[in-house]
Amino acid sequence: MAVPQYGDLTLPLLEVVKDGKNWENHDAYAKLSEILGLSDDDMTELMPGKNITVFYSRVSFAKSALKRAGLIEAPNRRPMHITQRGLDVLREEPSRIDRKYLLQFTESADRSEDIDNSRPADEDSETPDEIMRRGLDRKRDQLYSELRDELQDVSDKGFERLVRDLCKKMGYGDSASLTGGPGDRGIDVVIHEDKLGLGEICIQAKKWKDAKIQPKDVRDFVGALAATNTKKGIFVTTSFFTDEAKRAAADLKDGTRVILIDGMRLVKLMDEHRVGVVESENITINRLDGDYFEQLD
Repeated sequence: MAVPQYGDLTLPLLEVVKDGKNWENHDAYAKLSEILGLSDDDMTELMPGKNITVFYSRVSFAKSALKRAGLIEAPNRRPMHITQRGLDVLREEPSRIDRKYLLQFTESADRSEDIDNSRPADEDSETPDEIMRRGLDRKRDQLYSELRDELQDVSDKGFERLVRDLCKKMGYGDSASLTGGPGDRGIDVVIHEDKLGLGEICIQAKKWKDAKIQPKDVRDFVGALAATNTKKGIFVTTSFFTDEAKRAAADLKDGTRVILIDGMRLVKLMDEHRVGVVESENITINRLDGDYFEQLD
């Protein structure tokens, strides 16, 4: 099973510590993962872009919600233990201890952003980190959509220059040149893999909007590679490749290799390597440094 959302972890975590003993985080979390039947993959899954597991992030937030509601105590990073209020709650046998349930503890609702009255009472499926990440994903999707729209307004030659610039930003040697002209055999950009030009990669750049790249287009490109005695090629398009075209590129012989880059992968590479984009507002949000406080004890 996947790691539950934090709103589904509060009740199981409270039940783990209901014996009244002092529980270290790692012991309580290990017991919780055992009860939930989480796999090794579940336990090692990392938050996107962070060196912290999804499980640890969500269960830590569940612990914080219980602590702020007064259902457990964990003073000064000492082991956690259940409070009388926590025991009383368990006696009520709730089916779920979520944000809406915790709103009954007014001092918690006043102090805790995770049960802020300004948010819908049932919005407890995501931690603040996950909400922020989802917002960033939406912003990134918007950027990708804008980039794809912009690419359709670029001229064919402009698109070839963009592909050349992207290759340079990706670190493909010191030289990437446009071929141009009617005799280019469908090769639009040539990349020199090293400074001496001992290896070359040929690129075809097709700025199509709706039509998908077919197997014939891939085979024609492979023929152009053979005519230039080149074994490596990159086929870039603003459109998509059909499954048959992908198979045609995957089934090449004689050591020839062709990489396919469709419109979505292209805009992701542009974003990653800063081609056609500029850095937006940079926001840094600090988090608690547990190691610092640990060494104070």
